[in-house]
Amino acid sequence: MSALTQHPLSAAFPSMPEDELNALAGDIKTHGLHSAITIYKGAVLDGWHRYRACILAGVNPRTMEYKGTDPVAFVKSANWHRRHMTESQRAMAQVALSEWRESGVT
Repeated sequence: MSALTQHPLSAAFPSMPEDELNALAGDIKTHGLHSAITIYKGAVLDGWHRYRACILAGVNPRTMEYKGTDPVAFVKSANWHRRHMTESQRAMAQVALSEWRESGVT
């Protein structure tokens, strides 16, 4: 598998601190990857930290292609309530999600 990039919609949410990423990598190395990483148009739509942790752990990341029609709603649903974000981080994520447009769509 070639290296993947983070989709801009995924990047709307804050990054995991390095110590937590390293802990996740250790857990994945010990217990494996439980949830597949979602790919959309060649980039990681959901699971960026799991992907990075797999790379750190030397584990082949399991992926699946996004098949839906609303990637913004998918990313928001997958992240909004499970992430520990400040109100400022939530506001910044909401702006990034609302401003994103599919390439070629105005």
